Amino acid sequence: MKKLLSIFFTLCLLTHFGIQRAEAAESNFKVAKYEVHVLRIANTLRYDFLITNKKPLKSEKIPNFRGYHYQMPPIEIAVIAGKKLSSVMVMEKFHNSQELKMLPAGGSTGGNLRIEKSVVFSVEYQIKKGADFKKVREYASDGSVLIFDGMKEVAEFPLNK
Repeated sequence: MKKLLSIFFTLCLLTHFGIQRAEAAESNFKVAKYEVHVLRIANTLRYDFLITNKKPLKSEKIPNFRGYHYQMPPIEIAVIAGKKLSSVMVMEKFHNSQELKMLPAGGSTGGNLRIEKSVVFSVEYQIKKGADFKKVREYASDGSVLIFDGMKEVAEFPLNK
């Protein structure tokens, strides 16, 4: 009985993650272009992404909020490093995660991707001390960019295309 339950649980998990991947593949978001900058003084790798939305909302529904600044769950991006890029970046294990991730050094956005057709996102990650900056630039496309709507992963795009 335990074996049957474990198989059922495993199938449920696999089905769940398969559905999430299908949703990501059918996303309204697209990386229109991106630029890479190696900031030597700050020892960071910076990505600037122009991300487009095929179906922006006409407006966001904001609930009646008695405070001053209502915070919608953010649209967020993250770059996931491949093996080569990981070798030149500071990698850390963050709480609530089993994966090593690049150490963020900053980021910003130029708008609200839910209601705009295109928005520029910037993210920066810490480079290992003593890393060869030429290799960092060369390896910068070894990975993928993930787009999150709150906690939900809605799209993933490889950087090498």
